[in-house]
Amino acid sequence: MANAFLQIKIISRQKNNGKTRSAVACAAYRSGERLKDEREGKWKDYTRKEEVIHGEINLPTGADKKFLDRQFLWNTIERNEKRADAQLARDFVIAFPKQLTVDQQIEVMRKFSDKLTEQGMICDWNIHEKEGNPHCHMMTTMRSLSDDGITFQPKMKSHFVLDDQGNKIPKADKQGNQIIRNGKRVWIRRNEPTNDWNNKKYNEIWKQEYADICNQYLEPEFHITFDVEEGKLGQVHEGTIAREREKRGLIDERCELNRKIREYNRQVDELNRMKKELEETEKREKELEEELNREPRDMKDVVADVLKQAEGTLKKYVFADQLSRVREIPGLFDIMKKYKPQIDDYVAKREKLQGRPEITKAIAAIKSGAKAYRDELYEQLTPREKAMADKYQRKQEGQKRSQTVPHDELTKAPEPKTKDGFTSAPPKRKKHGMRKTLHQIGKNLDNTQEKRKALQDYEKAQRAVEREQRRMQHRDDWDMD
Repeated sequence: MANAFLQIKIISRQKNNGKTRSAVACAAYRSGERLKDEREGKWKDYTRKEEVIHGEINLPTGADKKFLDRQFLWNTIERNEKRADAQLARDFVIAFPKQLTVDQQIEVMRKFSDKLTEQGMICDWNIHEKEGNPHCHMMTTMRSLSDDGITFQPKMKSHFVLDDQGNKIPKADKQGNQIIRNGKRVWIRRNEPTNDWNNKKYNEIWKQEYADICNQYLEPEFHITFDVEEGKLGQVHEGTIAREREKRGLIDERCELNRKIREYNRQVDELNRMKKELEETEKREKELEEELNREPRDMKDVVADVLKQAEGTLKKYVFADQLSRVREIPGLFDIMKKYKPQIDDYVAKREKLQGRPEITKAIAAIKSGAKAYRDELYEQLTPREKAMADKYQRKQEGQKRSQTVPHDELTKAPEPKTKDGFTSAPPKRKKHGMRKTLHQIGKNLDNTQEKRKALQDYEKAQRAVEREQRRMQHRDDWDMD
């Protein structure tokens, strides 16, 4: 999700630098209109602003239609505020996603302002389009309307503080005596706001409402959010001044900070992605382990487990004449070995397999060394694949023939040849011939006790041959008997 921007401030009559501010002037600037400030007796003219593309005033239920006049609305607000530091209006600055059209922006603001008018506010909003930066300025009233719909209520209401018995509590001096002012007794009073719009909880509520409305017009990949994800940093507001400095080739501190924050968040996203992939991998491994160790409820589950594990294996080793290599797949050989009696019993009952030819064929392929399954898939191969399969098959048959050499022939000593009754020299042994044959046999055997025994037999036969050769070389006469 993309990060959204919505800033909420208070427009006060007195600025921090001591200058005064007018709600009428703020409204004229945001709407691009010419309005008269009755309190100052001056006109505020911003009709030269060309970036304002749309503006509206939305009223709550029961409000007088006179407030649709922007000049009347904000001059009324000015007359109601007497303090020098009075809060005049609440100011919203909202950035639109670039994927929204102008019509969609207007619909979003109408729906969002409806959320505020339901609480009793009057909303004056204007959409600006400036150099590809679509945004909206919205001013809302701070006071609640009275029942007549034309006057505003006071911001604070005062009431007496009552004790447990419902009696007023007197306001006492340092001696504990009730204070009397202008001949009247003074009671403790408490001021409470007439509305709770200044509560900070509404900042998050309004932001979430705006994001929900925007996301109704956006594709899921462009959805916005105001929540900063765990481990990430929120960006700071740059503003027009900072962007102007960047355009002139200068480096602004805010823009530079945001670039570092974006790079940091990108690295956090990458770490989260890797962490998520690792968790998914561990989850799949755990599920597979649980599936392999699961005790099936009946024979149907046993067959399902075997077929699920054997399907890929049979396709991978479809050209092999035996399933000894199936042991390379973790868990499959153990399943077949563990449930072999149940599988044999299940296959024996052929009547239960009617209508289940795929199960019959798979189990038969497992029991017969996958020959039937191999032949069936062989017909589906292309000519090139068939040639590769035949080559592999010939290689397998050659390895089988080499494995059929009996160990007795290896241990048998060679018979000496004779000529004219004299013993001839023993034949010169072909270099590495027997060793090469046995090495080929050893290559085709698993690293098991059988392989070790074959190697021991070979070494024993080799030593016997060498002893016989030495004996024959030092003997003058060879006894044929």
